[in-house]
Amino acid sequence: MDFPLNSVTVSELLKLASAYHHQATTSRNAGARLASCIMLGATIEAMLTAVVNLFCDETRPIAIARRLKLENLLKWDLGKLLDVAKDAKLLPDKLNLHPKMDARDVKDPVPTDTIREVRNLVHPGRHLMERGGKEITPEELDTLYATCHATYNCLVEKIESKFAKLPKVRTILRNPKP
Repeated sequence: MDFPLNSVTVSELLKLASAYHHQATTSRNAGARLASCIMLGATIEAMLTAVVNLFCDETRPIAIARRLKLENLLKWDLGKLLDVAKDAKLLPDKLNLHPKMDARDVKDPVPTDTIREVRNLVHPGRHLMERGGKEITPEELDTLYATCHATYNCLVEKIESKFAKLPKVRTILRNPKP
């Protein structure tokens, strides 16, 4: 199989995802909701890059149709990664949030695209233009965090389903290190 990224790069992406996930958890436990969401968004971006690479048989035709070059995969933004992963059926259109993390009254599935908002939280200009300066609420941050967490779990399961015999992948993803 002709992967766009080599195994060392993918391993480094998974290590980064694990480190970011650890930082997200640490921030969350410290009450830093915004920081935890931003770090979990970075986790998702690293995971999506690895998944698009590892499932290149599924993603290559979509990338070609969108005029995206897999050899430039490390330069793709979150939007491109999400779109290709969803079109390749590597991510669902909607996610069910973990009941313990979902504080919403109505527990409807959340659109996967919601996680785009997480990465925009770090851009002050976008925040002002899209929210008119209105502060994001703790409840909104909790929902974004839970959505990213559900996405992370979905991507981990996807990798494990295809590469179950590779304990190194499972170890990296399931045992995050700082």
